[in-house]
Amino acid sequence: MIFITQGRYTEQARAGMLAHPEDRSPALEELLKAAGVKLVNAFWTFGEYDFLVIVDAPNEHVWMQVLLVTASTGGLTNLRTMLAMSTADGEKDYEAAAKLVKDFHAAGGA
Repeated sequence: MIFITQGRYTEQARAGMLAHPEDRSPALEELLKAAGVKLVNAFWTFGEYDFLVIVDAPNEHVWMQVLLVTASTGGLTNLRTMLAMSTADGEKDYEAAAKLVKDFHAAGGA
């Protein structure tokens, strides 16, 4: 399952990163490997969020466990996660929904 997570660093984390710059990629990779999660890509971002990571996790429970671990450090805040799917899978869902819609009507409709 593909998950996209955005987040922000706390002021304390930013201060620590400025005082002691380090590449956190190895630590993140080690945690993800231990959880059975593959890092697809990671980005620094401008605007409301400081970073964005794209991962391939076995399921939502595993990804939640990783997020709980990383958030428990106090260095991250405002985590926002989305589940992503391929366009091919989305097309299959549209086809299946087209079959279901025939027998469904809006509330108050006949």
